[in-house]
Amino acid sequence: MQHTDEVGVAFTILEGQEMLVHGKGRLPHMVAEGETERRCVARIPIGHYEAAEVLKAVFADWGTVTSADVLRVGRHVQGIELARKFDPRLHADDGEDA
Repeated sequence: MQHTDEVGVAFTILEGQEMLVHGKGRLPHMVAEGETERRCVARIPIGHYEAAEVLKAVFADWGTVTSADVLRVGRHVQGIELARKFDPRLHADDGEDA
């Protein structure tokens, strides 16, 4: 049985669109098997598509993701995106030299 703190699947949310970043292998099995066991589903709001790719890579390295992990990573992502917004050196993708 899964510990209640363990996250079964995690999504990022960008402009109302959800992107799966953790639990891809579990999701079809959960649906196909009609699991009735409660699963923790996490949703992390992001401001840039690249953040979803980073979270996929981070969660892929971890065997188990907990609610605390999601909160910690979510705070990191928010801090990085805030820094990106206000630091012109971090705007390499808009064609300007830093």
